[in-house]
Order: sequence, then structure tokens, then C-alpha cells
Amino acid sequence: EAPPRRIPRNTAEQSEQEKVWYQQIVDQTVDSTLMKRYGSVDEQAGAILFLASDEASYITGVTLPVGGGDLG
Repeated sequence: EAPPRRIPRNTAEQSEQEKVWYQQIVDQTVDSTLMKRYGSVDEQAGAILFLASDEASYITGVTLPVGGGDLG
């Protein structure tokens, strides 16, 4: 999983309702992903490094989904 944000979007303490709401979003995201987990930073970086490398020099005009089979 990606590390926590260095600069939070909102520094206010979350209410219990907000914590429940956020956890529901996390659960829904994981449940709708074929791999049933979040990707790691290394997994995301691997795709980026490949596309930036000479090995991808013949690839044009394509979207490479790096989402573990996210259906949403």
C-alpha cells in the first residue's frame, strides 16, 4: 500500500461517522478488485518505469491499467 500522505488534505480529526464512511469506501474498493487488495508503490512504479524505458519504445496510444483488475 502507498505510504500515508505527507500533507493531509484535512487536518481536522475525523468523526466516527467519517471513519465508518471511509472504511466503507476502502472495503468497496478492495471488494471490487479482482486481486482483493491495493497495489503497492513498487507495483505502480514498475509499470511507470517500463513505459519510460526503451523496452516500451514501440508502444503508442494505449492506456495501461495498473489497478489489480479494478472493475469500478
